[in-house]
Amino acid sequence: MKKKRLISLLLSIVMILALLPITALAAHTFTASVTVEEPAVGKKPATTGTAKYAVVTNVVWSGELDANGCFKAGVAYTVTVTSHIEDSRPNSQFKTDSAIISLHHTKEFTLSDDHRTITASYTFPALKTDAQIAEENAREEAEKLARQDARDEKAHAQDLASRWSRAEADANYPLGSPITLLVNEETLKGTDIEDYKPFLTNGAIIRSVYGPNSIFYTLDGETIDNKNLPKISSSTTINHYRVTRVVYDYYRADDPSLDRFPNCTELWLSPRCDIDGILRTLGNIESYKNQTGDFISQNCTVFIPDSLYPNGPTYTDHPAPGCKVMLYSGSDVYAAARAGKNAARDWCVNHSYTYQYISEDRRCTYPTCSTDAKFYYSCSKCGKCEYNPSHTFYPTVGSFDNGEDGGRNTAHSFVNKVVTDEHFLGLNTNGDRVYLYVCENCGKDRRQAADASEKKFWAADGTGAYYNHALSNTVVGKKSSYDTYAIAQNTFIPANIDAWATGEVLAASEAGLIDVSLMGSDYTAAVNRLQFSSIAVRLAETMAGKAITPAPSGTFTDTDDEYARKAAAAGITSGVGDGRFDPNGALTRQQMAAGIYGALQWVKNNSDTEYTVYESKLGSYTDADQLADWAREPMAFMNALGLISGTDETTLSPNSICTIEQAIVAASRSLYADRIGWYQYTKQGSDWLHYGDRLWVYFKNSQACCMNPYGFESESLNLEGGNYRPIKDR
Repeated sequence: MKKKRLISLLLSIVMILALLPITALAAHTFTASVTVEEPAVGKKPATTGTAKYAVVTNVVWSGELDANGCFKAGVAYTVTVTSHIEDSRPNSQFKTDSAIISLHHTKEFTLSDDHRTITASYTFPALKTDAQIAEENAREEAEKLARQDARDEKAHAQDLASRWSRAEADANYPLGSPITLLVNEETLKGTDIEDYKPFLTNGAIIRSVYGPNSIFYTLDGETIDNKNLPKISSSTTINHYRVTRVVYDYYRADDPSLDRFPNCTELWLSPRCDIDGILRTLGNIESYKNQTGDFISQNCTVFIPDSLYPNGPTYTDHPAPGCKVMLYSGSDVYAAARAGKNAARDWCVNHSYTYQYISEDRRCTYPTCSTDAKFYYSCSKCGKCEYNPSHTFYPTVGSFDNGEDGGRNTAHSFVNKVVTDEHFLGLNTNGDRVYLYVCENCGKDRRQAADASEKKFWAADGTGAYYNHALSNTVVGKKSSYDTYAIAQNTFIPANIDAWATGEVLAASEAGLIDVSLMGSDYTAAVNRLQFSSIAVRLAETMAGKAITPAPSGTFTDTDDEYARKAAAAGITSGVGDGRFDPNGALTRQQMAAGIYGALQWVKNNSDTEYTVYESKLGSYTDADQLADWAREPMAFMNALGLISGTDETTLSPNSICTIEQAIVAASRSLYADRIGWYQYTKQGSDWLHYGDRLWVYFKNSQACCMNPYGFESESLNLEGGNYRPIKDR
């Protein structure tokens, strides 16, 4: 946006020292800045100016003025300023002998013989009226918005293209289309496929494990389609991502190809392999502990022949591998692989659960502010995990869980918003209400959890240094480094709200879902049909980015409120029959679920929004049979996506009266309904994810989180960038 401003004419006399003779190196450079007021239509020309390291002696304007001696629109004016350089400039020994002098921002200048007086000119563009400036600003803003819209449209198209149906996701799911890989000396060198057709059903041969053009063949001799396989570089197609079982008839220890099979769940080794060397490699802490490399050893079972190891392997110079080791009968690895995992046997009958192997599938708990992370012990002989919650260990410094307290991490996690007086800090300079974040584990804020060394920051009279800094540096919309947040006065809800709901009610208020004029002062009270309709209508319009066209006036005999008519038009509710809406009638929990589900379906039908595929969890509730037929699908959807929870772990309470805060919380969570659900990871790999991993993503404090493949929650994700493909119900 163009604004009237003061313009600085920077008169920079620059000594180009590289072009000076050696005797001239005593020269110095400085900038004399001269400021005059910018011309504007209807104003008189400025006749004075200010300067730094110089004195303005004359200001002359050229260009036609109006009858009042003021600037006119459409005229380009030139100002000529004469300044005298002062002796108070930096380093009065200024010299210009043989110097090349340049003047920035204007080429029109003269320098007096004594190098003391500078005369410079600057021509302004033709002046515009305020109306012309406003029109130009509006045009620039429109062009800016158009460019942004184009970028948004492109990003939106990419987002649509990234979505997969269940069938598309399954086609790219390694465990849904597994491949068995055969590796021996001949396949490493490259040989005729005909020699290997008899080995395995549903198997494949790789012609070159190491080359950039590795090609899989089916046992019928046909090439497997490579088009949709992931790329590890511009020249290498890594088909290994679909390999879930590898049969080695020949293998050397420490072979780099071992880490190329992230989805491998079975590793079959023939007697011709260097089995001891392979087990040593898998037991190498630096290479395979802590999930480094593509091959995640603890996900895999290694099968070795009992002809060589009738009592199982022993480990004298290295620890047991993180994966489980089983024995197959005889020496024929192909026959053993055909027979499969169920024909193999455990050889370790007296487990020694003393091995501290650290991996996600052996984690017992995540660290909290009161409990350290714990891991299950594993057998030091066969690698089997004990999974005994009464026998666990803490990691040490330098291993999986680097942190304080001897490798243990017990830090608070101040992420929850609980808008109650208990956590109120005060008003900032803008009059916004400042609150302290609450630890998601213990429910305390930073002030309540402060240890003895930190209490000095919290004075009893509220004048502590920490208190003052937190109030001074906390602004609306940003989390402060003091673990505080601010609520603007226009989004603060001065009502009775249960503590568990305050954070999500605040989020709903900030998103514009609450018409405060309808809700009253007690959000723990039953929600009536008109109040609920306002919430559901605002949710639908916010998500779709468009307004609902209301049903005609007179649709209902007992109210003509626009919320009621919009709710009817969108399929959120049709009233109670006989032309009545019953605006003051209370809603049950299943009616609330059906209403929000109706709002989400309106969004789907009026935008390109899609929702995830899901599996119903209604069977886990003992009172699910109380659901009406019309509420069964809506409740299954809302419950599966975490938008509505049970009143406890086994009770859904579909016929209980819904409260205002329950309806608002369900609507607040539903803002993320199109982003919640199943995603499939499509990149080469990360610390704990590999190509094809499926994750259930949910939102917590506006942050995308997930259940990781081992069943643990709160892994934060960045869903941007195309690394995660959402699986949608089409």
